[in-house]
Amino acid sequence: MHCATATERRPSSISNAQRRQPSSEQLACGDDVVWHRLVRDLVAQGERRAAIAYLERLARTSVAQRIELREWAAALRGDVAPI
Repeated sequence: MHCATATERRPSSISNAQRRQPSSEQLACGDDVVWHRLVRDLVAQGERRAAIAYLERLARTSVAQRIELREWAAALRGDVAPI
């Protein structure tokens, strides 16, 4: 019998973020409100690295917002919270 560890029972912030992520089409052509909110939530929870990884991954997908996504990731790497 396998007993779940605390990590297995409680999804991480990254897992929660991935579940709330919109479809690829929405990300590639859609509004930036979704990822703004998600990144702010991750940073507020102390998940700065996860927010940076999310932005970098999203920048590879999103044509319309690629520059802004990369700027936000750079700001977070520099310990600055984007507005």
